[in-house]
Parts: sequence; C-alpha cells; structure tokens
Amino acid sequence: MKNVNSIGRIFFAIPFVLFGINHFVMYDLFLGMLSSFVPNSVYLIFLTGALLIISGIAIIFNKQVLLFCYILAGLLILFILTIHIPSMIQSEGIDAKLSFFAFLKDIGLLGGVMMIISSYQPTKS
Repeated sequence: MKNVNSIGRIFFAIPFVLFGINHFVMYDLFLGMLSSFVPNSVYLIFLTGALLIISGIAIIFNKQVLLFCYILAGLLILFILTIHIPSMIQSEGIDAKLSFFAFLKDIGLLGGVMMIISSYQPTKS
C-alpha cells in the first residue's frame, strides 16, 4: 500500500509542476484571467507559477509535503474564489462552461490536497 500512496502522490504532483511551467510560458493568457485592479499582475503570475512548481517538486520528492500541500490548498482556494466563481458568473455560453470545468478541476485538486494533508505519514529516515 505504501507504493500505491507514493505513486499516487507523485501522479498528483506532476500536474502542478506543469501548471506552474504554463504560468511562465503562457503568462499572457493568465493576465486575461486577473482583474484589472490587481497591481503587478505579471509578477503575481510568475510568483504563482514558482509556487506551483516548487510545491509539485517538493511533493514528488517527499520533502516538506504538508507545508507545500497547505500552500497548494491556499492557492486553490484563491483560484476558486477570485478566478473561477467570478468567471462563471460573468461568462456566457461556452466560456461559462469552460469556467465551470476549471472550477470543478480545482475543487477536485483541492479535495486531493486535503486528503494528502489528512493522511500523510512522513517517512522516518
């Protein structure tokens, strides 16, 4: 069962590394998601990308897993409250559906983070 938990933790973390890389490669797309009242939006996008990458790598290599899961939980809650819910309310048609799917994705990821937080057992070296 320990191997299944390790493999699951790694599979769970890989998308966060890729999402973080996307924040650097496709930052212009993410700029469109932020409200115009957010100052220094580009730096915030890069900071978010860095946090996603670092958190994913830490979880993959089983280092400070709880700390980085709490960081991911905070980020996901922020994404849900400040990006996905407003986007679902303001969008119409296909954009509203895409916003809803992004909302569901982050709700699922938040649930996964919460499960790791509640069941993680650090290995003793």
